[in-house]
Amino acid sequence: MKTRCIIVDDEPLARELIAGYIEKIDNLELVSLCSTAMDAFQVLKEKNIDLIFLDINMPQITGIDFIRSLKNPPRVIIVSAHKEYALEGFELDVVDYLLKPVSFSRLLKAVDKYFALSNTGNQPRVDDGERAEEFIYLKENKKVIKVMLGEIDYIEAMGEYCQVYIEGRRIIPKMSIKSFEDLLTDKSFLRIHKSVIVPIKKITAFSASTIEVNKKKELPIGRSYKKSVQHALHYHGKLQEV
Repeated sequence: MKTRCIIVDDEPLARELIAGYIEKIDNLELVSLCSTAMDAFQVLKEKNIDLIFLDINMPQITGIDFIRSLKNPPRVIIVSAHKEYALEGFELDVVDYLLKPVSFSRLLKAVDKYFALSNTGNQPRVDDGERAEEFIYLKENKKVIKVMLGEIDYIEAMGEYCQVYIEGRRIIPKMSIKSFEDLLTDKSFLRIHKSVIVPIKKITAFSASTIEVNKKKELPIGRSYKKSVQHALHYHGKLQEV
């Protein structure tokens, strides 16, 4: 069964661009093009929609307010020219936040995330396009920082904030560890403790109680995470405590 989606954007060219991309992805079915949130409200009342490609700045009601007004919203991928709303968008559990102009490969990454979150077992089938290296936006103070996922060493909770260690530097966005866990659902990251997430590819050694990242940093494995860690690492032997 195809994923039924709508595009909500007041810019005709932006709607046409995304619509063209959707046509290339066999798993998606474009149900409607909406120029305002009010148009989208009507579509949602009449039809079952799985995914919304949503602009932020629109007349009558913004995309952010539109999401907040829905009791049981479908999954949402934000497509906006304004990066300053990225953190607010992720706090509303959107699948991804794309900055205009959007390339096909970047939209395809977002659709990948959607299928991972939905646990449908599907993967997007496409006619063409290359898959770009994935990144996220993190807000620290008043600055929005683009972070390549491949550069993250580990993430550690710090109260209402998290410390994101990125190849010798540290970013401290106001995001919970649970928000990060939901955001990084492509299975390349692993939560090993109530306060720690690590990229699987940077794990260089492990024991029953610790994980080593980049051959230098040891991080704790929480008791309740031991089985999931061993499963993710495809290790079925007996581990010794350090």
